[in-house]
Parts: sequence; C-alpha cells; structure tokens
Amino acid sequence: MSNKMNNVPTIRFKSSRKLSINRKALRDLGKPDNVIFFVEKSKHILLVGVSPEVTNLSFKVNENCYNSNNGCFRIECSAFINAIIKLTGWNSGKNYAVTGEYIEQMNMIAFYLDKAVEESAP
Repeated sequence: MSNKMNNVPTIRFKSSRKLSINRKALRDLGKPDNVIFFVEKSKHILLVGVSPEVTNLSFKVNENCYNSNNGCFRIECSAFINAIIKLTGWNSGKNYAVTGEYIEQMNMIAFYLDKAVEESAP
C-alpha cells in the first residue's frame, strides 16, 4: 500500500471477495461504530456513511481497526462485491483500489468506481 493511499480515504476490493476500508476513511466519518453502503448505479459511485445502529444493511466496525498499526475495516460479502463487479465490469480475478472524497455536508465518503486502479496481488 502506498503512503499516498494511506493519507486519503481508500477502499479496496480483493479477488477473494473481501473489501477493506482504510482508517483514514473511518476517521473522516468520526470513527463510527457502524457503517452503511449505498451504490449510485447511474454514476458508479459507492457512498459510505455512518449508520446510527446495527441493521440488516449496516456493518459493525471492530474497534481494533482504530487501534492497530495497519488497521482497516474488512468485510466479506460476496453478493455485494459481485454486484460491484457486475456494475463496473471489473475482472473478478483482480484486485482494485479506489480513493474517495469526504463530503462533509452529508458525512459520507464518495468512492468513484470508474477511477479504480488495478493492484497487484500481494
């Protein structure tokens, strides 16, 4: 992971059907206990926001991701990641990183999926 991507909100999609969000993104949102994802299909934008409670659409953030040196929030949700792959046309065998932009008025981070960068497998 480059230092540049550590300093901006970044989300990574792994070929193993895992998704990770770096600490910068979570800190921009105010270190939430729960996050929720929204997809704006027509513009290929993934929005990540704070969920005030755990619902069937939200994900609980483990507090350890805020405290560890290489902490990030990881989820495994094949259906969600498959939907992103279908929307974007990405190669399901590749890894992708997308930097985001914090939108203060909405307290959300917008990830523009069309600006994804293919990453090498570790």
